Amino acid sequence: MALSIAMTKSNTSVIRKYEYSSDGCSMFIDGDYRECCEVHDRAYWEGGRLYKKLVADALLYACIAEKGHNVRENFMFPAVLIG
Repeated sequence: MALSIAMTKSNTSVIRKYEYSSDGCSMFIDGDYRECCEVHDRAYWEGGRLYKKLVADALLYACIAEKGHNVRENFMFPAVLIG
């Protein structure tokens, strides 16, 4: 997915306090959509303005829906907002 690949490019001019790591889909079973969650985790790790967070969230839901998991997408939305 081109959008997710674009999100994984990091801004090398920013100094990171912590190394990137991902636990996959926190609070959810890592199904065939784990890659979606990892891209989302990286976008959050990179930081940025609220707009970037909202874009990362939208891409996460779209990626999961693309894999045919619409029910999980609906349950995942509140969890992502909380945590």
